[in-house]
Amino acid sequence: MPRLPGLYNFTLIFFMCSIWAGNYFVIKYSIAYSSPILFALLRSLGAGLFLLLISGTEVRRLSRRDIGYLALIGLFQVSIFYITLNVGLETVNSSVAATLVYTQPVLVVALSPLVGERLTPIKVVGVVAAFIGVGTIFLPDIERSGLAMGDALELIASLSWVVSILIFKNWKHTLSHYAVPGVQNLIGAVFILPFLPLEAVRLDAVPLFWVYLAYITILGSGISYAIYFRALSRMQASVFTSYLFMVPVLTTVFQSIITLTLPGSYEVIGTVLVSAGIIIVNRNFTG
Repeated sequence: MPRLPGLYNFTLIFFMCSIWAGNYFVIKYSIAYSSPILFALLRSLGAGLFLLLISGTEVRRLSRRDIGYLALIGLFQVSIFYITLNVGLETVNSSVAATLVYTQPVLVVALSPLVGERLTPIKVVGVVAAFIGVGTIFLPDIERSGLAMGDALELIASLSWVVSILIFKNWKHTLSHYAVPGVQNLIGAVFILPFLPLEAVRLDAVPLFWVYLAYITILGSGISYAIYFRALSRMQASVFTSYLFMVPVLTTVFQSIITLTLPGSYEVIGTVLVSAGIIIVNRNFTG
């Protein structure tokens, strides 16, 4: 039988994926009011402060080694990821961006031996099936979209995320899943600052912009990151990341709800492939 996480853990992962599915719409709308790199900076600062308020005085236990790992994770998972994701979304639609970013689980499975995980044929088959499913869902959007610099930036975002996962899985620590993303977001904000001169900084601080920023900081990088690090600490990276294929699936579901349209055949076939892929990856896995 497939070995899936318990109902509580699956619910948390599903909630996290639902939040991240909304991220692509929120970021796309937000950069109409704010320059992309500035929005990345505000996102990382807001999320870092929010999470550190929850974690309290735990940061006092940080060792130099912990700070070194958090700096690396902050560089790859916050600064490089946020910047390339945001700038890429200026020229790439949300659907294509989600497809490109979620090449990440495929790369994680391929590189999982670097963190001591066994690369089995069944994992490869499952992840490839899920990725084909994601591509199938967004095939019409991909066919309509010409190649742009934004595509390359979204792929860089994916690779940067992979690097951060490998670093995290090689780090032994006792910090909570609130302190880790809290500190990494604040350190990531420091790495974002030097990139600000590369853009014409702008901010139209209308009320709707602050609603978007609240969503992306409290939910998109706050609560969801706490769930993310909790799950990543307890599961194999190759197994956990297979669940992230739910994000682009949920993105198209939300799009159907917003536009009051029924999912098309591509969406149905793709969703079936993604579901099958997740189950295959989780089938009788071993450490």
